[in-house]
Amino acid sequence: MKGTVSFQFVDLLFNPISNLEHKVEDIKGKTIAAGLSNNSGKSVVISRDLGTCLKVFVKKLNGEYKYVGIYFLYKDGDVKVFRSPKILIKKLQRYEKKTEDGNFKPLTYIIKDKDTLFDIAKKYHTTVALLCGLNKIKDANKIYQGQKIQVHPNYKASVGNFSHNIINTNSLNNSEIYKVKLGDTLTGISVKTAIPVSELQRINNLFSINKIYVGQVLRLNYNTPSTPSTPSTPSTPSTPSTPSTPSTPSTPSTPSTPSTPSTPSTPSGEKVQIKQEHGLDSGKPTAQVNNKQVRCVCKDYDLIWGAKVSCEFRKKVVEICEKLWPKNSLKMANNLMAVFAWESGGTFKADVPNRKNSGATGLIQFMPETAKELLKKSVTEEVVANYYNSKNKSLHNLKRIKEFAQMTEVQQLDYVKQYFNNLANKELEFVDFYLQVLFPASSGRAEHIVFAETKRKLNNKEDKHADLRVEKYGRNSGLDVNGDGRIYKAEIASKTKHFLSDGALPLNKDIRDKCITEDNRKVTPYQNTTYIPNSKSNKKIIVLDPGHGILGSKANVGTQIRLLKMKESFGDSKFKVGQNYSWQDLPDEIINNAHKYFQFIENKDPKSPTESEYVFERAVDIKKLLEKDGHNVILTRDKKETVSYVSIPEISACKSLQISSVAPINYRNEIANFSKADYFISLHCDGLENLTSNSAVICYIDDNGKELADKVIKRYSQIKGVAKSRSDLGVLKNKAKYKILIELGFMTTPFHMKILMKNHNIKLTKITNHAKKFF
Repeated sequence: MKGTVSFQFVDLLFNPISNLEHKVEDIKGKTIAAGLSNNSGKSVVISRDLGTCLKVFVKKLNGEYKYVGIYFLYKDGDVKVFRSPKILIKKLQRYEKKTEDGNFKPLTYIIKDKDTLFDIAKKYHTTVALLCGLNKIKDANKIYQGQKIQVHPNYKASVGNFSHNIINTNSLNNSEIYKVKLGDTLTGISVKTAIPVSELQRINNLFSINKIYVGQVLRLNYNTPSTPSTPSTPSTPSTPSTPSTPSTPSTPSTPSTPSTPSTPSTPSGEKVQIKQEHGLDSGKPTAQVNNKQVRCVCKDYDLIWGAKVSCEFRKKVVEICEKLWPKNSLKMANNLMAVFAWESGGTFKADVPNRKNSGATGLIQFMPETAKELLKKSVTEEVVANYYNSKNKSLHNLKRIKEFAQMTEVQQLDYVKQYFNNLANKELEFVDFYLQVLFPASSGRAEHIVFAETKRKLNNKEDKHADLRVEKYGRNSGLDVNGDGRIYKAEIASKTKHFLSDGALPLNKDIRDKCITEDNRKVTPYQNTTYIPNSKSNKKIIVLDPGHGILGSKANVGTQIRLLKMKESFGDSKFKVGQNYSWQDLPDEIINNAHKYFQFIENKDPKSPTESEYVFERAVDIKKLLEKDGHNVILTRDKKETVSYVSIPEISACKSLQISSVAPINYRNEIANFSKADYFISLHCDGLENLTSNSAVICYIDDNGKELADKVIKRYSQIKGVAKSRSDLGVLKNKAKYKILIELGFMTTPFHMKILMKNHNIKLTKITNHAKKFF
């Protein structure tokens, strides 16, 4: 299996570095590509077998090549970004030697009380981003009294011959819009504008941080009116892959640039942390923070699956990764969180036993032998009667390791660190973390066959692990994508990548818990004078339930319009009495009066969607509309195709919330209950053998539901809305405060189908806009 990659070189501000001489070698040191980077800072596209190890070098000013990183090819079409602030620094130094103005001489500045990087940058006519890069400051809001930083005064975009590579951040801070240029990434724009990626995404209603386009106009604050722009290349994103932790720019890959902030130099007395919060319009700090105020950083890490664990747990994971992988700690922290999600079955508990009764326990399912090695003593196996509170007897009386089960999750992280020690400082992808637990002998290795049906199918029959690779094939056969009896590392990567994407879902990532400070006071994640949390936040948790779509256990796909048999001519020779037609074949004026000329037959219309397919597509549409306002929206189905009831636990929301029910109604209510939803909205379509029905019913079971239903029916487009009490609807028997079932219209009525299919955007926008006012 082949894969392709190109390498992009960017400077301190994420601007592409063109004409940079570089070379790429394979693991044996053979040069396979060399040359100059193009105007986008990219190398040529390199094609090799999946798993191939590539080493990248750039040419220094003295003519020597410097190693900047290693890369394992794991997919097709990848772009690996190497950020090289040192090149920018050398350009600065070269420029300063040529100038005769003493003001350009670099100086050392000692941070004073109440200083902010913004004020320092303004004083010396430089930029916040440049100060951060020159001094390896990871968070511009964290500088300390007495800390020494290097400052290059008067260094702006207009300086020297490299104005095309450097942008004046101060001018951007006062701007209201930013126009995307070739080679831009959202992370790079975040660095230039000092606005977090998440904020840029929210202000501009961007559904993906990986898709911005040349010519696109981005707003830099909420007050800026939306400026429509026509992307020059709408079908192909111009940006390279954005680093995996959007709100924190990816740590430089260059070995000479460590990712951790420089240790502050502190004079006698207590260390005082100085922070800043800027108004986006003025660029001025809205308030100063003294040393008694606290800001918890755990939310800044933006970890996937972060909502599933405590503040202390999040901090501990990052601390471990900063020690083991200082060059890429946040990416590795996300990999580790994904491993916990997989191994613990999404529980993130220290005491969780293995479902197959292997005796494995905890966050990464420590096996008894592994536990014995880590604890350096014998361990005790205990049996837990019904840990999962399940009626499934195969999950009863499961073995687990008592010593690990008695630990807290944070305590157990110390042993996780020990377990991963041998991978320290290695460039790894998630699949390597996965394999470190599943089959350590394959972790960190290039592409190869991990498991096989027989020795004959292995890469190396003499491999000392050959017997074990064959033995473990059976229990891991689900990873064999093409069913050829061989499980390649790339296949495992493909099958397990969802642990990363699932963890990035708002339900799993957005932190809603309280954080613990050093003095054990509970605070919000941003507890300081510049931010006061709003207890009456308008951001809601909304469960959208596209009805039906589950097969078996008395569930079905819902209704579907039938074919129409012509009973009377309406004067068009194209249509014959006695023939069957789809409603989509008819002229509009006939569709509106179908009952005069047609009658139903039993055959379903193959040109029209089923109810379950249609309402899923509309649920996705509504989800997008609601997410633009920042609401957390959860779908009860992942796709419009039908799902067997036995596969309900595989639905994303069920996996995230650890729902094991296979009852088509019950699991929907559990999603609402476990997510603590504010709203539950179930979408359906009516169906009657009646060509004249013209109403859409909204059902409710209590007064709160009636209140919401009465608001929504006012916005039905061209269909009469009716609110109706239905105490018998089991799907509404959950703990959400407001719950309704919307029948979008009669799918069996041609007139309604025309509206449902052709005018659904108008209809949904009207309904959703009115519902949002209620939210």
